[in-house]
Amino acid sequence: MQRREFLRLSAMASSLAVGATLVGTRIAQAAQLDTWPAAAFAAESLEAALQATVAKDQLPPSPKLRLRVPTTVEDPLSVPVSVAVDHPMHSDDYIEALYIFVDHNPTPLAAIFHCSPANGRAACYLRVKVFQDSAVRVVARSNRGQLFASAPAPVRVGLPLAPLLKKSTEKKP
Repeated sequence: MQRREFLRLSAMASSLAVGATLVGTRIAQAAQLDTWPAAAFAAESLEAALQATVAKDQLPPSPKLRLRVPTTVEDPLSVPVSVAVDHPMHSDDYIEALYIFVDHNPTPLAAIFHCSPANGRAACYLRVKVFQDSAVRVVARSNRGQLFASAPAPVRVGLPLAPLLKKSTEKKP
């Protein structure tokens, strides 16, 4: 092995080790935060997830939320979701958080986005997993405690994941 090749490989290995250590440390720190909504992400039903995040089981739909989701998807591992809220983003009145739910997933809470007036507008784009035919919904919470919910947007899965996951976890003889 040439000296230059050895030095190049050593530098790559050490940078990978340092990077893995930093990422692992950040994940461990995030798991220990007092503000991490562990109960909300661990909830196994939509009602429990709503109760853990916004302390309500049901919310009426609001025209302020715009939710765009395809009605039929072929790839349930990557379903695009676009959310926008028609609400002012002033220092005294703004959308503080967006909660994205997938009704029939094993853990319905898919994501939480935190906003501030510096965002200029409360909006987000993400991709979620949808394990079976389900509905996607969003709840927005303002800094004043107001809650706005979207109407459930149904998503039909071309090839459901639930039966495939069940078969892959079954013991083989």
